[in-house]
Amino acid sequence: TEMDRVHGSTNFIEKAPLPDAILSSVVAAEIWPEARFVFSKRRAIECIESRRRIFGFLPFSDHLEHWAQTMEAWEMVRERLHPSSYAIVDQIDIANSPSKVAYQLGALIDLPSQQVGELEAYFRNHTPQRTSKGDDYKNTYGLDSIGWPEYDREMFLSRCGGLMQRFGYSFDDTYYLSSSTSVDA
Repeated sequence: TEMDRVHGSTNFIEKAPLPDAILSSVVAAEIWPEARFVFSKRRAIECIESRRRIFGFLPFSDHLEHWAQTMEAWEMVRERLHPSSYAIVDQIDIANSPSKVAYQLGALIDLPSQQVGELEAYFRNHTPQRTSKGDDYKNTYGLDSIGWPEYDREMFLSRCGGLMQRFGYSFDDTYYLSSSTSVDA
């Protein structure tokens, strides 16, 4: 196939796609009807703080825009993909519920149970991208405790607040709006 020729495999993974790449998923699904997509998301507070640590030279507003545009792109794409062609995974769920996430992804791509177990083991032994140093990658931050200046907090709420709520995220250290785990938003 063309994927074999271009990528040397029928599998292709884009770890951190820009919004345009997410939007192109609809075209990819038309070209490759058997394609499967995993939207791996992260709450804005942790994502933006991580980006600030890695890309500190960029203005705060750039980090807000990156997160917001990514989430908006997914909102548009999700409506156009068949529900059986994608899974939504929150990074914190990989850390806190590796078995659940491994099963979810295994079901999406028809992995044999042995490979689901291997994926779960991988999730248990390899930490996801983390905002903080050390082993506290499962920790979350609240908007009140993150230490951003008031002006940045106001910008954050203006640009990302509505999206945070639509995706079921809280503004405190509970991460989600309800006590349940990630909503498939």
